[in-house]
Amino acid sequence: MSAQIHTAKEGNGTVVQLQGKVDATCAPSVEQALVAVIDQGEKRLVIDCAGLDFISSAGLRSLLLAVKEDEGGRWGHCPCSASTQRQRGF
Repeated sequence: MSAQIHTAKEGNGTVVQLQGKVDATCAPSVEQALVAVIDQGEKRLVIDCAGLDFISSAGLRSLLLAVKEDEGGRWGHCPCSASTQRQRGF
């Protein structure tokens, strides 16, 4: 099962929900989804990792590259709802 990416406006920001498995195959899609939200001018972004079963180093890289896209620190971002095991990876 590859990653499913759901994006929704909630309150003052956008939540990007990741589900399934983020590996080298689908990491570019995750990065593109996050960068698209940033490019739309979103100032508040939550990356919901509760539904992740697995994230590879390529998946972590996609998250970091998207965060790096925010060069000026214009917006707040945080990965949330990761299991204890995945939190150690972050």
